[in-house]
Amino acid sequence: MQAIFNMDGLPELHTRLDRIAVIVATPITHEALKAGGKIIKDLAIQKVRKLTGTLSEDVIVVTRVRSGAASAEYRSSLPERYVLIGPAWNPDLFRRTVARNRGANNRDVRPDYTTNPGVYGYFLEVGHRSPGKGLANLPDYRRDARLLKKQGKKLNVYTNPSSLSYGVVTIPPYPWLRPAFEQGKDAAFQKMGQVINDRLGALGMV
Repeated sequence: MQAIFNMDGLPELHTRLDRIAVIVATPITHEALKAGGKIIKDLAIQKVRKLTGTLSEDVIVVTRVRSGAASAEYRSSLPERYVLIGPAWNPDLFRRTVARNRGANNRDVRPDYTTNPGVYGYFLEVGHRSPGKGLANLPDYRRDARLLKKQGKKLNVYTNPSSLSYGVVTIPPYPWLRPAFEQGKDAAFQKMGQVINDRLGALGMV
């Protein structure tokens, strides 16, 4: 569960960064992204619904700056500059589980990702079903899943039919990350622009 905040909204300053050496542009970019991301992070912490406080204490900002993107569908030498804001994913803090199979050894011990606070963050954002009210407990879902299984297919509730077609969620959403982004994006872009402009000015490049 995370918000991705891109630097493409600063075209003029973005172009200036592209014209200077990577060794100079990269730390400036990291600093600008971190400064803008902190504004969204602070708002998210204010807005998140708190029970134990674990989720609000785990929201972090991570910057990503890469020289270019490349894939089978899209190839570009354009740099990628963005920041991720959301719950941290630290496997060392997760409960550990052991695979239930014959001859299980230490290599079968793995993190239990259901204990990740990011999962709870997603449930808060979009809502969810209460215990005992999940899809596996709904006759219509079991029927449809069984029919597709006979055809060698798997029921994907994220596409068609949507999981909402089996009834509304029983625990309402408490959006926190998206509202934080919408409220703080203008201030974050302004802060990012200010950081870049100040750093370029200090180098005599403005």
